[in-house]
Amino acid sequence: MDNSTGHADITDKLLRRFRKSKVLGPLRLTLGRRGVSTSIGWGPFRISLGSDKKVRRTVRPVPGVSDTEVIPAGAFGFMRSYRRVTATGQ
Repeated sequence: MDNSTGHADITDKLLRRFRKSKVLGPLRLTLGRRGVSTSIGWGPFRISLGSDKKVRRTVRPVPGVSDTEVIPAGAFGFMRSYRRVTATGQ
């Protein structure tokens, strides 16, 4: 950290939050700090392959609420999946 100017602190914060997306029709490519991810979707439905190599199914029935399932590799819904329901945008 450069105590005299604080530039190092600003650079560290910018690098922690880096994300750039490009949308091509229903396909979204995202470059983030941890790598590249891709997703395809329409309306409230989206299937994503994250930079962590996990496949996720997300449904957003209303703005601010989402239901996400992590689908185990090779299973694509035939095995037990992990669910996480989140509420955002309070």
